[in-house]
Amino acid sequence: MTTAPITDEVLIAAKPDVIFPAFLEMQHLNRWLCNHSDLHYRAREDGYFYFGWNDNYQVVGKFKVIDSPRRVVITWQGGGEPVTEVEYTLEATDGGTRVKMTHSGYGENDAQLRENHRRGWEGLLNDLKALIETGFDARLYRRPMLGVFIDALTPERKAALGVPVDHGIVIDNVMEGMGAQRAGLQRGDVIVELNGVPMRTFDDISAAYKGKRGGDRVPVAFYRGAEKHQVEMELGKRSMPELPHTVAELAARMLETYDGLAAELDKLIKNVPEHTLAAAPQPGEWSANQNLAHLIWSERFLQMDMWNIYGGGFGIDWPDNNVLQLAGILTNHPTSDDLMAELKRAFTATIAAIKAMPPETADRKVIYMRIAETVTNYVDHTREHIGQIRSTLEQLGVKKAEAAV
Repeated sequence: MTTAPITDEVLIAAKPDVIFPAFLEMQHLNRWLCNHSDLHYRAREDGYFYFGWNDNYQVVGKFKVIDSPRRVVITWQGGGEPVTEVEYTLEATDGGTRVKMTHSGYGENDAQLRENHRRGWEGLLNDLKALIETGFDARLYRRPMLGVFIDALTPERKAALGVPVDHGIVIDNVMEGMGAQRAGLQRGDVIVELNGVPMRTFDDISAAYKGKRGGDRVPVAFYRGAEKHQVEMELGKRSMPELPHTVAELAARMLETYDGLAAELDKLIKNVPEHTLAAAPQPGEWSANQNLAHLIWSERFLQMDMWNIYGGGFGIDWPDNNVLQLAGILTNHPTSDDLMAELKRAFTATIAAIKAMPPETADRKVIYMRIAETVTNYVDHTREHIGQIRSTLEQLGVKKAEAAV
């Protein structure tokens, strides 16, 4: 005897061929179904997959049927579970596509397993609908935020900050008016615990958010230098960004933005002696030229990230700012003039990559909106480093730095 399958369905305002990659590609799967996936490069019949969630639930299985763009069947086995089967079917309708999910294969003794799976599937097809129709991960915009820019705690960063811990999340900057700033957190603080969850990797932040909404208050433990602090902060609410709706609009916005950033940098370093631009204000901190080299590296990384997203990948991880990052750039571009010229070329290359996307890319919102969001978010990173250059020059006694803004 078997237990009845779990079923759910949703109507999505898109064609089947637009929706179908949502069951096969990491950049889709990781934004509606799970948090992490591994498809061994590409999904294929008899090929294996791994899905993981931030609450440590994990599933392995294989693709049994891939019938584009109508049907996908996979096996499903969580830790200690029997093998079950999930089938997705897509049927074109006047309003778009009706997507149906059936999770079957439960035995007569699997009532609790079926109930666990039923709860797990609640709302997932609605998240798929939101992803396809808007291009955004609905789960992310339900999740609260700290209001900080973060980085990894490397051994070099640990030494520079003087913290007595090996694990934590470094605050690179705080967002104006958000909960972290109001709670007194600042650049250089190292968060070691959030809402009772130790911070060892960036994924731990998601675990700390579990069950929380914007407006909730949570305890935060952090180090400022060698001193540990404990505060309570309010989690912020997220809003979906307003992004250009076409490839041409995105290219035009970014061209104007890059022209403005380049002009700001030119003005900031104009007439500053080269030895000052190459000097670090404190041990372990970057010089102005090193910041420029980092921006060049970042822009090249952005282009690779765009390429990866456009090709169906989930994106490229940034491990850390280790010593290999800047060595070649500073060797080939040893002066600020060289660095600025190369940075402007990197800006031009990013614009060229955007323009290379066919106009119909905007119809595949999962890809287009992710690229648009990635590109526009990089502007904040660039402005952050412009601020670091300004601070560096002021520390080195360049009094015109502030007036050059």
